[in-house]
This record gives sequence, C-alpha cells and structure tokens, in this order.
Amino acid sequence: MKQKIRHDGRKHQIPRALYGFLSDLESTKGVEEVRGGRFLSKSEAKNFNAQIQFYDETLRVLRVRAQNRGFIAYFDLRVAPELKQEVEDYIRNYRP
Repeated sequence: MKQKIRHDGRKHQIPRALYGFLSDLESTKGVEEVRGGRFLSKSEAKNFNAQIQFYDETLRVLRVRAQNRGFIAYFDLRVAPELKQEVEDYIRNYRP
C-alpha cells in the first residue's frame, strides 16, 4: 500500500495515516466540524503523533497538531461540550 496519497483537488501528497486520522475525526461522535488545516512540509516529522494545543470554551474549538512522515498539520475541531473529554481521549489514543 502506498504510504502517501494525493487528496482531492491537491497537487501534493500527504501521508496516508494523517489523511486517515482527519477522515476518522469527521465521523467521531462529538465532533461537529473539522475546520481546514494547513499541511506543512517538515523534515523532522517522523512517526505519527497528535497533540491538543488548546481549547477555546467560548467557540468550543480544539486546536490540534498532527504529524507524520514529513508533514505537520494544524487544524481546528468544533466539539459538543458534553463530549469534549471523549474527543480528547480519542485524539490522544489514536494509532494508525
């Protein structure tokens, strides 16, 4: 299986695990919206890792940083307040 894929409408490729992580988040219970992120090419990004950077209570937005095989992505998730802890646990425990 190819490790990198070209996602819809883009001219560059991103790691399959990173794309799968974003796709899985969209269908996770408690996530209302995945707001577009930036994919930055970084040579120090080796293995898959996802971190929550901060949570804005007024907007109900989690800022997430994910990295894998030469790319780092920053994106926002709007979450349901009552399911915030479950979404955080899912992000912290996700393994491709």
